[in-house]
Amino acid sequence: MKNAILLLLLLGATNLFGQEITKEASQDAQLDEHGNFLNNITDKQGLKQGDWFYVDIYGKQVVKKVMSNNDTKSTALKVNNEWVDVSELDNNIDLEKALSTELKDKGILLNENRQVLLVFNEEGQLISTALLGKWTKEEDAELTQILESYFQDNAYPSDKKNYILL
Repeated sequence: MKNAILLLLLLGATNLFGQEITKEASQDAQLDEHGNFLNNITDKQGLKQGDWFYVDIYGKQVVKKVMSNNDTKSTALKVNNEWVDVSELDNNIDLEKALSTELKDKGILLNENRQVLLVFNEEGQLISTALLGKWTKEEDAELTQILESYFQDNAYPSDKKNYILL
């Protein structure tokens, strides 16, 4: 019974970041000096293999997924220049819903080509923001202002760091 519970917890941890990241955020595949792919590999059957990196609108790596036959084995987010496994984070669904509504009310459109990744510390303070997909730098400034204003009035403390992908 204990093994079954542990297995469920581990499976839950790898699927915490179940939402698909927009294809537009996929980092271009990198090659080594011999022409071998280092990342974002798709095999002959079209299945994702190995390390897949996703970048923000500035080209900075923000998400790393380890893939095997299109299945996500682990996911990590880059926070303060360190990779943090999502199993160490909570996904705050209430905050996700509230922020989605706030952004929609402010005229910020989110869709399969435009996502926002946010990470919060235990005190509910925003510590990392990344725009994924088709955004402009002007929209980044507008979104930053909206988020700063929102979090001046709202806090979501937790016993762990939180993340949301809108």
